[in-house]
Amino acid sequence: MTSGRVVSLEDLTPADWKNWKQLVEQAHLNPSLDPDWLQITARSHGVLEKAKVLLAGKETEPSTYVPFIVTQDRELGFPVKTLRLISNYVSYHNAMITQETESRCLGRLLSLAKVYGCHRIQLSNIPSDTALAKGVAVLNRNNQALVYTISGENCPYLLLESSWKELLASKAKKFRYKVRKRAEALQSSDSLTMRWFTEPGDWNSLLSAMEKIEANSWKQKAGISLFAREHEREYHEQLLPFLGKEGALYANVLYLRDQPIAYNLCCFWNGWMGQLKTSFDLNHGDLSPGATVIDSAIEKAIELGAYEFDFLGEADRHKLLWTKSVRTHIDYYLYPASSIAGTSLAKIKLLRRKIGSWLSK
Repeated sequence: MTSGRVVSLEDLTPADWKNWKQLVEQAHLNPSLDPDWLQITARSHGVLEKAKVLLAGKETEPSTYVPFIVTQDRELGFPVKTLRLISNYVSYHNAMITQETESRCLGRLLSLAKVYGCHRIQLSNIPSDTALAKGVAVLNRNNQALVYTISGENCPYLLLESSWKELLASKAKKFRYKVRKRAEALQSSDSLTMRWFTEPGDWNSLLSAMEKIEANSWKQKAGISLFAREHEREYHEQLLPFLGKEGALYANVLYLRDQPIAYNLCCFWNGWMGQLKTSFDLNHGDLSPGATVIDSAIEKAIELGAYEFDFLGEADRHKLLWTKSVRTHIDYYLYPASSIAGTSLAKIKLLRRKIGSWLSK
């Protein structure tokens, strides 16, 4: 079923690279699955040297690209070998990069796991309403693999089917009032200014502004600032110039005089506007800086003709004020039937979950 070739990610030919990019575009996959973006993910997370790609289909024009690594882990105290998609590390609506049916592509994954002696396959943050999610369910029903699931992110998204004025008109009176007041405060203030960062050369000053904002944000206090984690800093240092080069960088920063107090980092790609990161300075919370940059980002998305503003991340309250539409995601662990050790671990985990459910009733 593998019937393809496995090469290092760094050894892909320019033709393969181009074909991969075309597959992502034609299938309308999330841009985080673009090969350049995935290479940034692998490099910043320290797995580039181990990163491999299964190319399947025609030799000259593969119809499937599976970027993966094999890791040694532990589960329930036992050593476990795991086949992981590289897109698991940064998964904005993760998916398989393929023109084949999902069942055939999953069959290739099972064969690949057998070749590398893996006990399990990890697929993170898969949208629950996709063909891939349905294909995993079929594997389970057909006893090709035992499947263990964990709930992933619930990402709010706003469909942009009208003008900015019409969108606001559809919201509650109190909500409209707050948006209008924030806009008026920005327009009438001599000290508040909004700056947009869209050019390739903007990334350094943008990153500097983001760092200053996060130093006084709730993320810093919670220990999850992207600047507190080296791999996240490296990821954004490489991602921002790439987005700028691709014409996909749309970030706005709110300044109080010369001090940045809020930012919203977005990617605009083939009509999709994704909010990758946002934060604000807690010292200026009375100015509603976080809400102000989000208002402006949504208005910009409509101006650009985006079909959707994707908030990404979890379903936080401030996102749900804009929309009730949410994409649910699932993390899948597949334990191939060919691995006795793997399926044994899966059975123990599933049994423990069942017992835990009984005890909680």
